[in-house]
Amino acid sequence: MASVKDLNDSVLVLTKHYKDTSQYKNAIELLDQAAKIDSNYFDTYDKRLYFEESSGQFGKAAETLTKMLRLRSDSAELYLKLGIYKDVSGDTISAKQAYNRSLPRYTILLDTMKSNHPDRHNVLNMLAINIIMLGQEEMLHDFLKQNCKTKIDSIFMSVDILGKTKEELLEPLRKKYNR
Repeated sequence: MASVKDLNDSVLVLTKHYKDTSQYKNAIELLDQAAKIDSNYFDTYDKRLYFEESSGQFGKAAETLTKMLRLRSDSAELYLKLGIYKDVSGDTISAKQAYNRSLPRYTILLDTMKSNHPDRHNVLNMLAINIIMLGQEEMLHDFLKQNCKTKIDSIFMSVDILGKTKEELLEPLRKKYNR
């Protein structure tokens, strides 16, 4: 019998390192087998999430994210993604709950992150998106005042994202979901 790692590795071969999209459905089936062997192997769900996201299967991606959060309940990014996919799938109540769970996790992450950390600007952008998804424009304004103090900060903040509404951010995903 194949191990969880073997099944995860075989997905890479099957999809030619994610390039052969025609094999994504088969890859998901292999990952389902891997999850039955070990439901705590995070990489199985991480790969599955990639295939579901790439295929526009956001409802299934939300289910996978729920399983991932069982293993990494402190992940702000996973909660934010869950909220987005719940929103796209039409479950706005669960989406808001996920956004509300993500927000304090991003705040804690930033509070413990050094100002010169290489991922800091990415985390700032994700937190800003989270604030937009919650519809907290005033909080976003305060957030930007506190976190964009230098030209470098302003350069790394995604103005094309920060100037959009929640609906404008979700629209491309909704188009992909409804195709």
